[in-house]
Amino acid sequence: MVKRVSANIIVTRDAPRLAAFYREKLGIPLEDERHGGGGAALHFGCSLGGIHFSVHPVENWEAAPETGPGGTRVAFAIDDADDAARILRARGVECLGPLDMGWGRLVFCRDPDGNLVELVRMGRS
Repeated sequence: MVKRVSANIIVTRDAPRLAAFYREKLGIPLEDERHGGGGAALHFGCSLGGIHFSVHPVENWEAAPETGPGGTRVAFAIDDADDAARILRARGVECLGPLDMGWGRLVFCRDPDGNLVELVRMGRS
């Protein structure tokens, strides 16, 4: 089901400050981003070794308020969000979705420690 890691998302109370650190101190080419049908606040992202790396303000995660400062979410690329949700549920995993975000379809679940895990099918389909 899982094909590869698709993103590393860092959540912070001060996204511009944290993005500046990654850009200026580590040389990561983060760019301003604002996309999605959900009215996401300004955040910063880039492709880093084929993986999307991004810094988001906490307000972009209102659906998962526990994903707060210092929280990192892992996102895995999938081929089919409906199939992923069906497989997870069949395996006894509670999940949310699939959710159509405009830019892709997502399924959320939690690992045994309670961390939010994102399964994402990028693109409109």
